[in-house]
Amino acid sequence: MKALLFDFDGTLVNTAIDMVNSLQELASKHRIEGEFAVDTYKEYVSQGALGLIKSIFTERCDATYESLKQQYLDIYQQHFIRSNHLFSGMDKVLHHLQTQQLHWGIVTNKPSWLARPIVEGMSELPDNVLLLCADEIGVPKPDPTGLLQAAENLGLDPSDCYYLGDAESDVVAAHRAGMKALIAAWGYLPSGVDIQQWQADRIVNSPQELIELF
Repeated sequence: MKALLFDFDGTLVNTAIDMVNSLQELASKHRIEGEFAVDTYKEYVSQGALGLIKSIFTERCDATYESLKQQYLDIYQQHFIRSNHLFSGMDKVLHHLQTQQLHWGIVTNKPSWLARPIVEGMSELPDNVLLLCADEIGVPKPDPTGLLQAAENLGLDPSDCYYLGDAESDVVAAHRAGMKALIAAWGYLPSGVDIQQWQADRIVNSPQELIELF
């Protein structure tokens, strides 16, 4: 294998703190009280803003959800570069890939207007990192277009790439692209779901295991 492609939220970077804090602020605005612990709500992060919103606002019409989503994004835009950091051990993975002259990049459903400032603001990530966002590609995962574009940009056949994510849609997208699918066990996995049923090629329990793959 010649490359490792990452999902962003819950895989390469821990973005849950800012996202859940923004959810709490939205809830307070609508007079919804409760304890918004990151460990409790992080499983919704992989579902994006709408998934987070639906975790506390139930049985609303589509128009209401769209309004709530915009309110959430307006709040998140004020907080989204405060607490992001690489997951523990991921810095060693990136260093290993670099020293072994292996390719890597990021393919995410996160909008570019959020993802790019986060990446640019993280000193641990190089300025020239390959970053492909769903709004720029035109379609989100599980459509494989972003992964195929990443492989093309790197000059590789998709079969030479791993894709690491923390959602079933990541696995589906990888397999549709002809890549090996890896699940990050440290990610924002949904509770009560048997991730074995996602049929990934491997469940990775720690970043150290990624180093062992290469």
